[in-house]
Amino acid sequence: EGEQKHVVKEEILTRFSKQCRNLYLKAEVSPGFIEFIDRLHGDKYIASGSEQGELRDIFSARNMSNYFDEIYGSPTSKLQLVRDILSNHHDKKAIMIGDAVSDFEAAKSNKIDFIFYSPFSNVCDLMLKLSVQHGFPVLNSYL
Repeated sequence: EGEQKHVVKEEILTRFSKQCRNLYLKAEVSPGFIEFIDRLHGDKYIASGSEQGELRDIFSARNMSNYFDEIYGSPTSKLQLVRDILSNHHDKKAIMIGDAVSDFEAAKSNKIDFIFYSPFSNVCDLMLKLSVQHGFPVLNSYL
């Protein structure tokens, strides 16, 4: 029974990953994002909960990896990814832009500023409440 449960779990994860990949490849880029990222000076990184290899493949396929110095993802936690990025740039200021509680927690744990990007957040109400409690800014658009 345990083996069958493992097989079903792997099948679900494989299907989920495939659907995510298809959505990532088709999704429109947030309006104004390219202009926004072009105006930012300094090093730029992605620290995501998505699987790292898949994320890198998608950004490469969409010709967007050139906007970032490096793209990091799971299985390493966001908290650790941010810690690792900062350890290589300890003499520079950093800010994290994200749409999830795990993004805020990674920034807070690593003692860097955080900006909540609200338009596509799955937990917008909670994040807006946290923004009031912790005083981080909310970005409603890149335009």
